[in-house]
Amino acid sequence: MYFLKIAGLGFIHKSWQDAEPRFSRHPTKAKSWTTLDGALDFGNQKLTPHLKLPWEVWQEKKGTLVPLIRPQVSR
Repeated sequence: MYFLKIAGLGFIHKSWQDAEPRFSRHPTKAKSWTTLDGALDFGNQKLTPHLKLPWEVWQEKKGTLVPLIRPQVSR
């Protein structure tokens, strides 16, 4: 399972609506995707055009969430 997280706001909530975005600090209430492509598509179509904040992709591995893709910080 894959999850999307926005730093400072939390994970994308299961009941996300474009008109009223919702976030959750707990992954148990977070929207999940079965494929990485599905998570990336949502992020690119729903988050990137509307949020100025970077988002991350997290993956559940053996019951633990680990960061998979994090935004790069330019130096």
